[in-house]
Amino acid sequence: MWTIADSALYLGISPKTVEKLRNAGTFPAAIVIGRSVRFVPTDVRTWALALREPVAA
Repeated sequence: MWTIADSALYLGISPKTVEKLRNAGTFPAAIVIGRSVRFVPTDVRTWALALREPVAA
């Protein structure tokens, strides 16, 4: 399970950007346990890969 900081590090963006994407509903669903927010790494990876631009032929 990844924290907001872990997810941001993997994606090369700031934790604040992850929070903004999450609040906008465009980031993968989080698992919230008490006050801890966690993400499934495969969900974050799959989401990031889906954002890739198509390769020009």
